[in-house]
Amino acid sequence: MIYSDYLKNPSFMWLYSILKAGKAMAFEEVPDEKRELFSDIIQDLLVKCSDEWIQTKGPNNQYQEDMGESKEKWKRCSLCNEPNKYIFYIENTLNKCKLNVGSECITEFGSIAGTAKKSKSYMQRNSQRSRRLQALLEAIPKVRSTVENWHHFIENLLILLSEQETMHYEELGVEANKSFEKILNKGLNENDVNHLKKIISSGKLEQRKILNRIELLKKQDFILTKQQADWIRSHQPENFQTVLDCIKYSQDSQITLSCAHLISEKSFLEFFARKYNSVRAEKNVTFMQLYNDWQRNIVQSKDVPFETELPEIKQVNSGSYQFEFASLQNIHFTLSCSKFISKLGFLVFPNKKENLDPSDILQIVAESSLASYDSYDAFFYQIESIMDRFEKGNRFNLYRLNMERNYVDFRVFNSAKTDAEGNITYIYSYNRYKLIESYEKIRGILLKKNAPLLLDFLEKDATKTFTEYKYKIEIEEELELSKMNK
Repeated sequence: MIYSDYLKNPSFMWLYSILKAGKAMAFEEVPDEKRELFSDIIQDLLVKCSDEWIQTKGPNNQYQEDMGESKEKWKRCSLCNEPNKYIFYIENTLNKCKLNVGSECITEFGSIAGTAKKSKSYMQRNSQRSRRLQALLEAIPKVRSTVENWHHFIENLLILLSEQETMHYEELGVEANKSFEKILNKGLNENDVNHLKKIISSGKLEQRKILNRIELLKKQDFILTKQQADWIRSHQPENFQTVLDCIKYSQDSQITLSCAHLISEKSFLEFFARKYNSVRAEKNVTFMQLYNDWQRNIVQSKDVPFETELPEIKQVNSGSYQFEFASLQNIHFTLSCSKFISKLGFLVFPNKKENLDPSDILQIVAESSLASYDSYDAFFYQIESIMDRFEKGNRFNLYRLNMERNYVDFRVFNSAKTDAEGNITYIYSYNRYKLIESYEKIRGILLKKNAPLLLDFLEKDATKTFTEYKYKIEIEEELELSKMNK
């Protein structure tokens, strides 16, 4: 109490003076006139004084310390002056006085006492565990790091494995930890130590099996490497857990179609493209024979299933594939890798679906865009080529394309006049169509080489029609306007 401010209240100065003398005080030494008062106030004084104190950190930045087994290193309690193995540090919140208190005296400090008792019990248990650990380390070298870092082996593998592949190793890790804790908490006995040795030995054997499995998996097509997984975690956090679960619950630790479309990591997309193109070359053999016959006019368009041609992936660009059909040369379509894999990934990944649906190719074309001006130019030139096959005379010719103004113009042959001298004059008109809207409307029709529907489009969907004279004026005005804008 002498270190507490509450005792310095004028009402208790008589008691403070006695305690300040520094000697232990028995009840008989309390002055006669103060004994009744002392009996009444002592409990309240103890509570009030102890409430001024809180735990604080000592010289080693700890709230309490275990001074070890050597009594020579024990520290003396600031209150009773007895050497103590367990020391607690406290501070007065009012006068900032700091004390180191032994495990017996600390019990007098109100709310601190309960915490101190728990701390003492913890330190005692911890001391026992430390002694047992040292003995266990002599019996099994590196046992602590082996058990505590058990899972690091799986985490550091270069390839992610399924739960089925790692389950036994993980179970051994749980069993090893239980055995390790049992020995530290209850003490060493020969049976428990031998049991832990056996578990650790089984774990090392399982590690060798897993590493052998890794070597086999390296030869497979669609494993997920740790590097790829880290990329997905950083760049596609919304998909990471789904992809991870896909591997975790798989039978063979490989990526499946159910999650392949969620992966945008470049090396994976490039590998998929190579595998797909290889499959495509095999499956397109029959189609290419028919297509070549069509080019030589041996068969008609209706006899060639153009919508079954598998396109070739030409390039991978930031999560999208650029692809091209042999029957639509120089037209580079662009579609997200996710959509492409979702629709045609069954050709690469084992799946219940084995054959192409009639709508599969049409759908990827319907959802695609064109990569450049050259692709738009090639797209509309294909219309001209098909029309020339369908109706002789080359009536519709691609004439002008302007992406900035979103139009495409076809020159249309109307008639020819011969004058008296035999000179022939050709009469043309010019049809203008909306570029993007036309592409979106007829891309599937063009893929199927449906000439009647293409002709219907050319004849009915023009937004403007010009005579030769008016078209010349239109283009001149457009060029002038372009110069002014520059």
